[in-house]
Amino acid sequence: MKRPKSVTIKEVAQLAGVAQVTAARTLGGYGHVSAENRRRVLAAAEQLGYYADGVARSMVTRTTHTLGLVISDIQNHFFAKIARAVADVARQRGYALVLANTDEDFDREQEATRVLAEKRVDGLIVVPASGAYPSHLDVLIRRHVPIVLLDRSVPDLGVDAIVVDNAAAAYRAIRQLTDLGHRRVGMITASRTLMTSAARVAGYRTALAEVGVHETSPWLRVAQHGQASAEAEARELLALSEGQRPTAIFATDSILTASAYRAIQMSGFAIPTTMSLIGFDDADWMSMVRPAITVVEQPVRELGERAAERLIGRIEGDDSPPQTVCLNTALIARGSCAPPASEHTAMEP
Repeated sequence: MKRPKSVTIKEVAQLAGVAQVTAARTLGGYGHVSAENRRRVLAAAEQLGYYADGVARSMVTRTTHTLGLVISDIQNHFFAKIARAVADVARQRGYALVLANTDEDFDREQEATRVLAEKRVDGLIVVPASGAYPSHLDVLIRRHVPIVLLDRSVPDLGVDAIVVDNAAAAYRAIRQLTDLGHRRVGMITASRTLMTSAARVAGYRTALAEVGVHETSPWLRVAQHGQASAEAEARELLALSEGQRPTAIFATDSILTASAYRAIQMSGFAIPTTMSLIGFDDADWMSMVRPAITVVEQPVRELGERAAERLIGRIEGDDSPPQTVCLNTALIARGSCAPPASEHTAMEP
């Protein structure tokens, strides 16, 4: 099938009855054009079906009005909401958004940032997949590509980061359980090489150490392969003998919380009478089940909005020193936590 011929700026100018340079300025969004000429050019462009050549325009202006977002898992409720917040700010500020998903894979992250840079995005928001020093980002920084880190920071990289205090958030959740009398608290987390996971483990251990529990290895479980792995880890915790079995479980994201919830239900425990549960990231289902799930809530939309605003500020000339912005989390107490049951009532009939 023959490709339709593109409409040129010259043709738009002829129909509008203006000079070609006037049509170019109007359609390119630069220079001064009178209101009447702008109206005539835009009307002619619409009539002819003209579309701007973004590549050609970027060669002139050296900008594409496009942001890149490199995110770790778009299926995760947390990152999906962040992506929506970034997209909303980008649209409001006149920028398009290109999304790349890495599945927490460092090689995919390197490839994604390289491709987006080659596409001439004006800047990047990156959720780094590894705590190792990201030399691929350092290369882009030296090429003056603005970068904002989101959810995770990297020491000494010298860029802005928008994060929460994960250690404090986990500490607060575990203290909620220890204040109720729990001492055997299971924790299900993602890979401990992730900065967020490592910080949440640190907060978990600190809170338990304050009540005299220093050995947590029997109850600390890492789910490496998503929901099925997380549910298997939860089932193993619940299958421990009465003297070793945790009386509460803390899961460190919404996917892990759903897996832990399913395992508790399938193993014959009742929430909260024979097993307490706290999750991380407030997914819709957590307030819809009964009892509703106590959860650490992150300011998800604010994280995405602040990252987008900071990146656009950098693109548009803000050269103030880089800073790490740490937002607050909140513990939403619902009905999934209670004092630990005595051992002989730990299982339902």
